[in-house]
Amino acid sequence: MLGRAKRVITGLVLPAACLSAAAANAQELPVVFGVQLGAPVTLPECVRLEGETPNADGRIYYHVDQATTCAGLPFRRPNSPFRGADVQFSREEKPEITSTDMIGLDFSKDSDKVIGIETGTPGYAAAALIIAQLTAKFGKPTVVDDDRQVVGGISVPTKHLIWKRSGFTVDYQSVYPFYTKEGRILVSTDEYDRLAREAAADRAAKRTPL
Repeated sequence: MLGRAKRVITGLVLPAACLSAAAANAQELPVVFGVQLGAPVTLPECVRLEGETPNADGRIYYHVDQATTCAGLPFRRPNSPFRGADVQFSREEKPEITSTDMIGLDFSKDSDKVIGIETGTPGYAAAALIIAQLTAKFGKPTVVDDDRQVVGGISVPTKHLIWKRSGFTVDYQSVYPFYTKEGRILVSTDEYDRLAREAAADRAAKRTPL
């Protein structure tokens, strides 16, 4: 096992005044997988691979196995309104409803506050377990959409649930369109949703008409 990472993540800590404002906002937002939505990340930085340098987008590569839950430094996402970072869980601390030992974090381009938390989930067979945990944490969903989708040549039942709450939204899909054998959870702040809408509108405006 690797040694415990001691250093607090560089570049993820705001000045005291900003932290106070972020903390006030974060009090109204949930902690998801151990990460406070609406606040800077406070986890230690993951142990880096020796000799690795950041790529063109500023992404740093880390050891696959970490002795404790940790986070990577933020990196740019080309053609996206967000910067990203990964939280990596130790084997003992991996959440039950994630499909891997990692979750993704989203930041705006000019802030270190977490505005989105997303992860892949086990496939449609685990939907009941995941929905039960999300409902226990966030209450009754606002939207429930039952459908069917072909996965691996087999028609399977799918679930799409949304919890719309003050300041944030939880979106769970038991079969995610881009990864049909997995589901997806996205917990997003209102700021994330606004930036995503603006980016989608900008892309639509640039498309060539018929």
